[in-house]
Amino acid sequence: MKKNILVVDDQKALCFIIREVFKDRYNVEVAHDENELKNILKRMYPHIGIFDYHLNGHNGLELLKWAKEQCPDMECILMTAYDIWEIKKSVPPFVSILKKPFDINDLKTIIE
Repeated sequence: MKKNILVVDDQKALCFIIREVFKDRYNVEVAHDENELKNILKRMYPHIGIFDYHLNGHNGLELLKWAKEQCPDMECILMTAYDIWEIKKSVPPFVSILKKPFDINDLKTIIE
């Protein structure tokens, strides 16, 4: 049985790429905003959550923390174009950080 990946990012092109790369080995769901995230979590339990730090005016880290409360076993990855060292101060230890832009192989390494 395939594991579930949830991608939360407002960049549709990036979401498409992530879905295409992982769709053969994982069920990949995409949310572009907070409402879509909440709807997906009503019907799916993600094993891996990939969140953008800045999401259409929302704090992606706060959404990630909320989703982690709903899905405590979810592995969490935070993508950001911002300075990692500044963000790292506020990121819980259970979150992996991936600097944008990134090589898709770096994401594969974190996930697998």
